Amino acid sequence: MPDKLTQDAAARRGPVAKGPREEFPIGSFLLKLFKAMKGAQFYPENHPAFDALLEKCYGELLPIVGKQPALSFETRNQRIQIDGKPVLPEMTETRRLAMECLYRRLKKFQIQAGVEKWELAGFLRMMITDPAVVQAAGGVEKVLFAKGIRNIWANEINYQDLLYGEQPNEASEEIFGPEEGAEPVDPIEEAPLTLPSDATPLQEELVKILRALDAATDARAYGELAASLLDLVRRSDPPLDHEDVYRAMRVLSAHADGRDDHDPEIVPCASSTLRTLATPEVTLFLARRLIKRTHASSPRLITLFWQIGPTSLPVLIDLLAEAKVMRARRILADTIAGFGDAATPLLLKSLDDERWFVVRNTVGILGEIASPTAITALEPLSAHHDPRIVKEVIKALGKIGGPDARRIVQHYLKRGTKDLRVLAAFALGVMREPEAVPALLSMLPRRAAFTNFELQREVIKALAKIGSSAAVPALARILRRRSLFARRTSEDLRVIATQALARLNTEEARVLLARGVRSPNPRVAEICRAAIQEEDVS
Repeated sequence: MPDKLTQDAAARRGPVAKGPREEFPIGSFLLKLFKAMKGAQFYPENHPAFDALLEKCYGELLPIVGKQPALSFETRNQRIQIDGKPVLPEMTETRRLAMECLYRRLKKFQIQAGVEKWELAGFLRMMITDPAVVQAAGGVEKVLFAKGIRNIWANEINYQDLLYGEQPNEASEEIFGPEEGAEPVDPIEEAPLTLPSDATPLQEELVKILRALDAATDARAYGELAASLLDLVRRSDPPLDHEDVYRAMRVLSAHADGRDDHDPEIVPCASSTLRTLATPEVTLFLARRLIKRTHASSPRLITLFWQIGPTSLPVLIDLLAEAKVMRARRILADTIAGFGDAATPLLLKSLDDERWFVVRNTVGILGEIASPTAITALEPLSAHHDPRIVKEVIKALGKIGGPDARRIVQHYLKRGTKDLRVLAAFALGVMREPEAVPALLSMLPRRAAFTNFELQREVIKALAKIGSSAAVPALARILRRRSLFARRTSEDLRVIATQALARLNTEEARVLLARGVRSPNPRVAEICRAAIQEEDVS
């Protein structure tokens, strides 16, 4: 029997047409996943209360993944989607789960049929880890890998990719290290209802209303108090300081997230009041406050912008164009990308900017949003005179994917400069589209050629990511090659080809791996032995 929370969810979202998968069990699982995530914040590992929440969540999951090889979720437009459709989009719990994913750059996660309960627990522990800590550790993918989690894949990177691949760590000291000049603590965010000792009568009246709002559990009473708050802000002379408007928005933001044991109709009222307070001047004040934050202290303020909605985008985009510090640009880009498709029309206008770095940053955000509607605007930029913009376009197209994006990237694979061809191979690997395999295979010479080692290496890695068995014969040829010239390069290619075979893990690949344990190249033999042992464990 569905629990009350799930029944309330069904009532709030209304009738939903069933698709190829029934939404109700998946929605019920996501709600229990959110409850278990909240439990992980309060209870240590192996605590009976957390174990009970985990058991319910895992019990909800098993019947779903038991019917299919894997269950794939995508975080898009601040919602959790499956098969391109949002699951329980009006539920506060699923929205908050989506936001926690976005904070940690978790765009997609796939749960395999063989998932074990301890792996789900490890995933939940990752979801409550500080986002800055996750990124500094190399991202969600590497955090899960370090925990030995094989059956939950993050951002389409599976355990095999990390075990045998060379995934770059995007974290850097400049972005996620000690942040000079940043503000790690915001007293208003931490305690919005606490006033300074020299508070004015107007501030005291404001906090009195905010405390009443915070205590209200009935939507009607809440609505009356919200109207009083707006009236206070309008009639204030002199006007309320932006700091105090932010104080009110901080309280409203928590209410817009939804709270247990409170009337759910409070959520739209809090959201509407929040948006009314977000004048252009206040929004600019908040944006300037945001870029002073550390990554660790920014999530709640980022959430505030998402709650305000797309009206805040012009301010954020303009500020991004002027930002000089990498940390500030990264926080602004993350905030803008979190709006999803709603940000695309405004971002497309920024592509006409004369400043190369503005165009490059905009292209990067469009890649993070991964909306196919951007491809038409990105294609002309793939021939831009500035190579820095062209590189960003290729990377963005790799994240967007699809036939049109693949066509543009494949052009650079065959006709680009040396570094663009390497980047194009990488982008095709990110797409993971089997249709790119013939173009990639054409880049691997049938005989030894050592002038384009970087390209061959990236092509092999891309083929492994795509997972096509059509790559096995080409990889076998590389393993058989012997050359008196460029011997080190030849051996390095053999190692990469062996890693690719281990990642492919097909029957044909396993035959080659079994032979490879006798290779005179010690690294090749080591990879082959490890891959065979890994298969035995699985």
